[in-house]
Amino acid sequence: MNIFETFSNFLGNTIYGEIESKLEKILEEIGKNQSRTEMLEKELHKAKTEREEFKNLVLAIGDTIPDMMWAKSLTGEYMYVNAGILNGLFYGAKPRDVIGKNDIQLARICKDKVGDANHTFGEICGNSDVVVLKTLKKERFLEWGLIDGKDIYLEVYKAPLYDSNGVVVGTVGTGRDVTEWYLSIKEAVLSADMCSKRCTKSVSNLILKELDKYKFEG
Repeated sequence: MNIFETFSNFLGNTIYGEIESKLEKILEEIGKNQSRTEMLEKELHKAKTEREEFKNLVLAIGDTIPDMMWAKSLTGEYMYVNAGILNGLFYGAKPRDVIGKNDIQLARICKDKVGDANHTFGEICGNSDVVVLKTLKKERFLEWGLIDGKDIYLEVYKAPLYDSNGVVVGTVGTGRDVTEWYLSIKEAVLSADMCSKRCTKSVSNLILKELDKYKFEG
């Protein structure tokens, strides 16, 4: 073997071998990355599925509860509504007709359906949202308004809504129709003549104390 053959063999066995080794390592890393990519895609799909299932669970629970439930952004637009508020306050509207709108906009839509004089609910309810965002505590309210021409009183609980980083992003609330209860109390206790006949002073004071726990809007 002459010097040229020896040099050629050196180039082939040494330099080519190093290149081949590098290529093999690169292919190995690509294989690992492909496996990791496939694993991440599976994890992503699983997370999306779990998110969708949890969303469906929350929606199902919300629509099963007869009370009104909702969530609003910092600027008062609805982000979530359940069947209770859609049927009880917004005359059977669909979620897509409510999400993204605030109380003032929705009150206008409701007035167009039943007449200006027959719907007043929601015209000033944003005030209680401001209270919650200021105190950052759960608050209890009694909110009043006309729905389809009838006086409606709602016992409302509102609280701040936080994101995963602990930043306030809005408010959540529930509302329960307490119209019958409230009007009965008002008739029996707030009327001096009725109270003197039907209630002792201690009972009257107890009921009035309960009413005073509310922060009233109307």
